[in-house]
Amino acid sequence: MTEVRDTESVTPPQPVPPEQPAAHFVFVKIPFAICGVIVLAAVVINFSNVVGRYVFDSPISWAEEVMSYMVIWGVFVAAGAITYQGNHLRMDLLVLSARGAFARTLGALTVVLMVCCTIFVLWQSLQIVRLYATTGETSMGARVPLVYAHAAIFVGFCLIALAAIVRFRAYLTGRFG
Repeated sequence: MTEVRDTESVTPPQPVPPEQPAAHFVFVKIPFAICGVIVLAAVVINFSNVVGRYVFDSPISWAEEVMSYMVIWGVFVAAGAITYQGNHLRMDLLVLSARGAFARTLGALTVVLMVCCTIFVLWQSLQIVRLYATTGETSMGARVPLVYAHAAIFVGFCLIALAAIVRFRAYLTGRFG
């Protein structure tokens, strides 16, 4: 059987070239490499903890807590990359159906709201980080200074704001390549 296609109405999707290769490297490649290293380190810690617990009957007391902090850092480092690629969680039913000036306005509004929200979170996070820095409070099990754990939120939201600003044009056009 042969299939007849209307060649005039079907146009293959055109690949979107990256707008800024250096920014793509900084906002995507480096954060994902950092996340990969964090995951590998967490696997090593977890494996060591399992061996210590079941082979030597001596678990690593700080392993679970440190792995939790590692996951938190991984999530917040990757958040900027996700924002840069336009893959973050969002309500895009209206945006996908909009065209022309209305779509560009929605894209601009998205960036403005995203940056405003990140500035609010950055300010609140900075207050908490400053508080932990002055008190020197540490975690209960691993004795990790809490300033390091809570700094992940600050760093992550800085990356989100920067990625949204750098990709402003992509948010206007809806084309993330």
